[in-house]
Amino acid sequence: MGRGQQSQPAASSSSTVPKLMAECYDVDSSELVFPGRGRISVNADSVCRAFGLPNNGDEVKYELDVGAINFINAISPRCYLAIVDLSCVKKLNWCRFVVDQLKDVATKMGKRRSFKGCLLVLVILYVDSLLVDNVKIPSTMLRVAAWSRKLLDQVIKLDTNRDDSFGKLKLKGSSYSTP
Repeated sequence: MGRGQQSQPAASSSSTVPKLMAECYDVDSSELVFPGRGRISVNADSVCRAFGLPNNGDEVKYELDVGAINFINAISPRCYLAIVDLSCVKKLNWCRFVVDQLKDVATKMGKRRSFKGCLLVLVILYVDSLLVDNVKIPSTMLRVAAWSRKLLDQVIKLDTNRDDSFGKLKLKGSSYSTP
């Protein structure tokens, strides 16, 4: 059973929501799972829609090459940019990288009791999937840019039940969520 199969925990403020999203993230299905409410896909396409990152191209290599680091440090750390081709950065599949990192961190969460992945992805996908009346949420910009801290706080407050658990609002039929 994935981590998202748990009950929906308390949500006393927007600072606790990232932790709550981590607890609802199911690594096996790569979804935020809300029993009785629905699921929100966490995949390269949803990351692309929310953040506008490249969703094609070469794999992002996330590894430590000790030999290369020692070589650069032996010469001068300032020469690092001179030997790295920064034009390649935009040719990498950053959306897939973000999802892979979330899965990797979520898999290890039980061992460390902390979640250090890009939790902002989970938060934006969640709030952007809520059916919110009487709140103006810009729809003509990247989803991450549409959500100011003030707007996040407002919507999270609307989504908070009397017992401080979250889940008061329904999930809308969005490009991320499924019933």
